[in-house]
Amino acid sequence: MSETKTELNYELHYVSYIESGNLDVSKFPKSIDKKIRIIKMLIGKFNAEPTNARKEHIIREDIATANLIADWVEKDYPDEFIDPTPSSEEFEDEKQPVVTSVTPSTTPVTPPTPVVEVIPNNTEDVPPTPVKSVEEQNTSDLVAAQEKRVMESKYGNRIKAQVLRDIIGKSPEYPIQKVGKITLKKVWMGDAYEIVM
Repeated sequence: MSETKTELNYELHYVSYIESGNLDVSKFPKSIDKKIRIIKMLIGKFNAEPTNARKEHIIREDIATANLIADWVEKDYPDEFIDPTPSSEEFEDEKQPVVTSVTPSTTPVTPPTPVVEVIPNNTEDVPPTPVKSVEEQNTSDLVAAQEKRVMESKYGNRIKAQVLRDIIGKSPEYPIQKVGKITLKKVWMGDAYEIVM
């Protein structure tokens, strides 16, 4: 591994994180093992043919893996752990165009229900008043309540990942989570999200 660090001139963060946390690699879930195997494969390809694109790809995968391990540690080592970030095993400079075939469906397609606009009987030009459905109203009320809870729960300009998870009712998106008009960004190697907007 030291040869790879020297040739890349880059210290792998996931390795440092494992060593500093004295983590047992044999306890890692499959999703983290897969990420580590991908990085090792990328390093092998870089050593065979070094390019800037490959080096950048290794750095991106390394940071994503370090964050994934941090999330796993934060969740108290669950046995089943799903990687929230999809990993690309291909390099950008090696990607081939994807060709898909379209098979006609045998299921009949139901045409959409037409929207009927009610025109007032008077002769004045009265613009139609937009009416929010109950579902839209409930959604906007929920988002407003979530925004308020985020602002009440923050310390400085940060909020704990677990608190954010409780507010939105699911694991926050990585690396950016939006709650209404609020944009939050995952703090690298931390268990918090930073309010950026």
